[in-house]
Parts: sequence; C-alpha cells; structure tokens
Amino acid sequence: MIAAAEGVENAARVLLDAGADALVYDLLGNTALHLAAWKGRTRIVALLVARAPGSPYRYNRDGRSPVDLAAASGHVKTVAVLMDATKARRPSTRVLQEAAAFGHARTVQVLLDRGIDPDTREDGAHGRTALHWASQGGHERVVRQLLAAGADANAQVNDETEGPDTALYIAAGKGQLPVVRALLRSGADSETPCTGGRLALHIAAMFDHPAVVAELLLYGADSTAIDATGFTPLDHARQRRRDQVLRVMVRGNAGARLRTRRAIKERRTRRGLHIPRR
Repeated sequence: MIAAAEGVENAARVLLDAGADALVYDLLGNTALHLAAWKGRTRIVALLVARAPGSPYRYNRDGRSPVDLAAASGHVKTVAVLMDATKARRPSTRVLQEAAAFGHARTVQVLLDRGIDPDTREDGAHGRTALHWASQGGHERVVRQLLAAGADANAQVNDETEGPDTALYIAAGKGQLPVVRALLRSGADSETPCTGGRLALHIAAMFDHPAVVAELLLYGADSTAIDATGFTPLDHARQRRRDQVLRVMVRGNAGARLRTRRAIKERRTRRGLHIPRR
C-alpha cells in the first residue's frame, strides 16, 4: 500500500511479483488501488488493474470506489484509465458527482465523453445529481458543462434526508450568482416548490443574497408566492431585517407587484394560512 500511495512503481511491481495481495485493505477499507487513485499514481493504477481486475470494484467504508477518489481529486488521467478498464460494468453511480462537487471541469468532461449520464443520481434514483453538487459549490464552468450535456436543470432531490430541492434553489441559498444566472438562462424554473414549499426567491431573501434576488426577479420570479408557513419572500426579508434585499425588491418595483394585499390575502385564505402581522 505504501508503494502504491507514494508512487514507487518498481517496488509495487516487485511486491506483486512476490505474491502480495492487491485486495488487502486498511482500517478505512482502502485498498492499494484506492490509495494510488487518490494520489493520482496513474502508472501504478494501471499496474494494479492489470494484476487484480476486480480491484476497481472494491469500496471503502465511505462507499467509495477507486475511481470516485480519483474523480474527487481531479486526476484526469487516472480517471480515464479506471473508466476505460471498467467499460463493461461501471463501479460507481457517484463518480460524476464527486468530480462536479469539487469543480474538476476536465475530469467532468472525461466522464461525460465516456458516456456517463449527466442526470445519474447518487444511491439509486433519489439522491443528488452532479448538477446539484456543482451548483452548491458555485462551479459555474461545470454547471455549464452539465447543462450542455443535457442535464435536467429542474431535477429535484428526493431522499429521506433532504427536501425536494432543485439546483437553482441550492445555488440561490448559497448566493452563487453566476450559477443562478447560468441555470436561469438554461430554463431552470424559479417557481418549483422546494423544502418547506419555498421557492428560490424565498431562500435567497432569507439568506440575504440581494444580487441573486435581483436576478431571480429579472427572470420573473413570483414575489407573491407563499411558502408552507404562509410567508412571501418579502416577509422573510422583513422578519430577518435583510435591508439590502428589501431595497432590491422595492427598487425593482417588486413591492407593488408582490405585496398586492389582495392577491396575497386570497392565496393565504385558500390555503387556510394565518396572515402574519407587520
């Protein structure tokens, strides 16, 4: 393992020739291939794959395969070797997410070029897509790559630990303006209800991202929308004293349009929600 991690190819070859077991793992479940992939030791990775064809399909205690670690570290050549060695059966459903989460655009392109579906989800059908992770990290280039490859801009997370959030909602909550702009230009729907029935405009106002609020309003975000608590984006901004967001909303003529008392009251009445006092 040490030879693999440190990139000492001759030592690794001698040990394998002497009968060393390439599938032995450490306390974290990492094999020699995991360590070599993580460090980007491409020649040793190729050696280990040739000597132990089953090694790319081993998972450590975090559930990560060697190619996952290589992708997360942005080792383009190592990822290419591992992907080419596992064409018949891919060892991971999260490799694209790993690369996207850390903004490794070249690695993302290698994976897309080798046929990885841009909408592949973690852990089966319900986890995040690569677009969710790239949007959270503010990796605009990767977001654009994924969208160009056909990623669904409106895909929602759907698992037991996270609400039905879209990439736009996640980016808006993190204040990732370039990503928000890229998603909106690609047709992302700002009216999709996410966690707590909130829209992207709600979360941007709540977390005090005035530039994102302005961008969402520019693309027609509904400022009169109410969430599961009966609050509009302006309500959240007022409650949290987000002065810059309030100024953006008023300056953008959002106040009159979105604070139309009749429209908001009618929405709340239909849903049986309490109208908060000002």
